[in-house]
Amino acid sequence: IKAVRRVNWKPSSCSKLCNEHFSEDMIDRTSLSCVRLRPNAIPSIFPAFPPHSKKGT
Repeated sequence: IKAVRRVNWKPSSCSKLCNEHFSEDMIDRTSLSCVRLRPNAIPSIFPAFPPHSKKGT
């Protein structure tokens, strides 16, 4: 949760992060039919947030 870097953000059961937030070594591509995150995957790629995604703007 800290990796997302959003103040007071608490994920809900509907919260999601796309694969673009994970480095390639965190993604398991050993199967052609199923690509998934590794069990210890931590999102680490967060470019500057666009203005429309910031609360209060």
